[in-house]
Amino acid sequence: MRSLQRSAVEPVIVRQNAPEVGEYCSAPIASPWGEITFSTTSTSRGSAPATTAALRCAFGRWMVGPSFSTCTRGVFRPLLGKCSDDREEALPGVCMPLTPPTNGLITYIQAGRQENFEIGTTALLYCMASHAVTGQATVVCSKDGWQPATGLGTCDPTERQN
Repeated sequence: MRSLQRSAVEPVIVRQNAPEVGEYCSAPIASPWGEITFSTTSTSRGSAPATTAALRCAFGRWMVGPSFSTCTRGVFRPLLGKCSDDREEALPGVCMPLTPPTNGLITYIQAGRQENFEIGTTALLYCMASHAVTGQATVVCSKDGWQPATGLGTCDPTERQN
């Protein structure tokens, strides 16, 4: 009768649905006066893909640069900003994230592979149903910030309300 046990030289392959080790991200380091919180708990391999890191500044400090970053392909992007004790200018070559107007949504088209708001990145303003853009619908990141300097328009109702 033949044994049903595996022989010692027969390899056993265990496959898990976990991402590859290289896809995990090392935690970003908080700047002085800053604290970073994560959307998931890290493991010995780091933060799992799609983990979000959020930078929060101490009371009386100002955010310079992006406040959120996501683990993508082994790197948190965009690079988190920093906390400052002075209202200093944004990092050179990087624009600040824009705040969408009421009833609006902003989508970014990245200029390069850095996945932050670098020079050449375009911001597009989309409005919710029954609203339309009044004014500028797109701006582009330049060395002097978002251009045109007047910024994005607003999202106004398309139907008159009685």
